[in-house]
Amino acid sequence: MVLAVLFFLASLAPPSHPLSSACSNFQAFICQSGDFPDVYSAFYDEALLHLEAYRSDFVTEQLQAAIDEGLFKKSALEECRHSIPATSEESFSEKEGFLIGFGLRSWPKIDVSTRDQTVKVVSSSAEKSRSFRTLPFESTPSSVQDLLRGYFLAVDIDGRFDVQDFNVTFEVEKRVTLEIDAPEEQETRRSSRHKEKGPFADILETPLASAYANLLYAHLLLSVDPNLVHNSTFDEELHSMAEEVKKGIFEHIDKTEWIKEETKRNIRELFPSERIYFGAPKEFSEEAMVAKAVDFFKETFQRFHNDSDLRERLGESHKTCRGLFFSQLLRLAHNAFKLQNDDYDFGMYPFQNQPLSALSFFQSNAFNYHSENLLVGDLLFPRPILLLALRYGTLGYTLAHEMFHSLGVDTVHVEGGEEIKEHSNYRKALDCYKEYYGGFKMWQCYDYFNGTKGCHLDRPDGSTKIDEGFADIQAARVVAKIAKTLDNGTSDAMDSFFFGLGANYCEEYKEERRNATSQRAHLRRGKHPRTAIRANAIVRQLKEYSGHFGCQKGHQMFHEEKLCDVFGDP
Repeated sequence: MVLAVLFFLASLAPPSHPLSSACSNFQAFICQSGDFPDVYSAFYDEALLHLEAYRSDFVTEQLQAAIDEGLFKKSALEECRHSIPATSEESFSEKEGFLIGFGLRSWPKIDVSTRDQTVKVVSSSAEKSRSFRTLPFESTPSSVQDLLRGYFLAVDIDGRFDVQDFNVTFEVEKRVTLEIDAPEEQETRRSSRHKEKGPFADILETPLASAYANLLYAHLLLSVDPNLVHNSTFDEELHSMAEEVKKGIFEHIDKTEWIKEETKRNIRELFPSERIYFGAPKEFSEEAMVAKAVDFFKETFQRFHNDSDLRERLGESHKTCRGLFFSQLLRLAHNAFKLQNDDYDFGMYPFQNQPLSALSFFQSNAFNYHSENLLVGDLLFPRPILLLALRYGTLGYTLAHEMFHSLGVDTVHVEGGEEIKEHSNYRKALDCYKEYYGGFKMWQCYDYFNGTKGCHLDRPDGSTKIDEGFADIQAARVVAKIAKTLDNGTSDAMDSFFFGLGANYCEEYKEERRNATSQRAHLRRGKHPRTAIRANAIVRQLKEYSGHFGCQKGHQMFHEEKLCDVFGDP
C-alpha cells in the first residue's frame, strides 16, 4: 500500500549545511535544506487523495449549504438564541429533559448506561461535596421522573427502552438552576491564515457541525491504514511525552517566587491526561462501529431534518436557525447512538457548557479549548514516526504551546490567575514580549505613479503578537530543557529537536517567502507573528540554541539582550 511504504521518517537526518547558516537564519536553514517538511506535506496530500474520492452525501451537502449561508456564524446563532424555549421555574420537567436530549441545556447532565440499567443525573458543575441517592425509577421524586421521561422521549428514537426499568442516581436536596445553552461560534487559537485541506474541510472546521465529519474521516482512513486514525502504542508514547512536558512546565513555574503556593497547586491540576487528545480516541479505531455510526447519523439526520413540528418545539422555525437545528440533530444522533449501542461513546462532545460543540479530531492543527481540553490535531504522517528528540520538537512543542495559552496572556485560567496577571513582574515580562515582537521590521517598497520608488521600514504592533509569541517562546524554552536530557544530551538529539522545531512552520514560511503581499498583511494583522520570522524569534530567545550551534555576538540568531520570560529563571 502506498501510504504504508511511502516514507520512513525515522531515518531522516537534520540538515548537513554549515552551522554558520543556522546562526544567520534558522528558519531558512531548516526549510530550505531539510527533508522533513516536504515529507510531511507529501504524505498528507497522499492521504487526502483517498478522502477526495468520497462523494458528498445528503448530510454533508446540507451542512455545507448551512455553512455557506453563514448559519453557524455568531450573528445567526445570536438571533436564534432568543427563540430557544425557556422556563422560569427552578425544577425539573419533561420539557427540560427533551431539550437536554438535543443539546439545548448545559445542565443538568444525564448519563444513561443501558449496560447497567442506570441513569445518573448531575445537577450542576458545583465542586462542593455532593450527596447522591440511588432508587428505582418509580421511587424517585416526580420532577426527576418527568425530566427522564422527556430525555428518553428525545433520544430513544426507536422506542427500544422503558425508562421505568432503570435505577436512578440523583443529587439529594439539590436546588437546581436550569441553564439555557447559549450556542456560540467557537473561537480557537488557530492561525487565521491556516486553511484546512481535503473534502468537507469547512465542516471539519465548524464545531457545531464537525461530529459527522469526524466519523467520515475515520471511516475513510480506516480503509487506508488504521494507524492513521489511532495507534494505541503511539498514543501511550505521546501521553508519556505529555506528562514530561507538564512536569517541565510545572518545574519552570515552581521557580517563580512571586506566585503563591496555592496558585501553583492549582496550576498543577490543569491538563489531566484524559483531557489531552493526540488525534482521535481509540473508539474511532473500531471499523465496524465507525461504519455503523456513519449510517446511524445519516439516517437520523435524514429522518428529522424536515420535521417542522420538531423545529417548532425546539423554537427554531425561523430560517436562520437551520444551522442550529442541524447541530442539534447531530447531538441527538450521538445521544441516541450511545443509548442503542451499550454506551459506546466516540468522545466528540466533552464540553458540558457547550453541549453542541464537538471536538474536531482530524484537523491539521492544535487547539486549547477553554483550558478544558487540549487537542493536537490529526496525525497524518508516516509511520514509524519521529526520533524521540524530533517528536519533542514537533508534537511536544505544539502541546506545550497550547498549555501555555492557559497561563496567559489574556487570561490565566486558574483560581488565583488574576493575581498573576496583575503582578508587576508579569506585566514587565509582557512588556518585554511586546517590545521584542515589535522589533521584527520589514521593508515596504512602493512604485509611485510618477515613476519613482520608495521604501520604508514597517514594524508590527507588538501588543497584538504577544499572545502567540508568549506561548511560542515559553513552550520552546521548557521543551528545549527536556531535549537536553534526551539520549544523554548528545549533539544529535539537539540537532533533531531544533530540526523539528523549525519544521513546524515550513509550509507557511515557504508560502510567505513567495508572497510578499501576504507577508506584509500578516505583519499588520492577526495574533500570530508572520512565519517568515516566527521560528527565528523563538530560537533567539533560547540559550540552548546559541550554545548548541555556537552562535556568537553579531550573529542574527544570537540574542545578547535580557531574555523575556514570564515564569522561572531562563
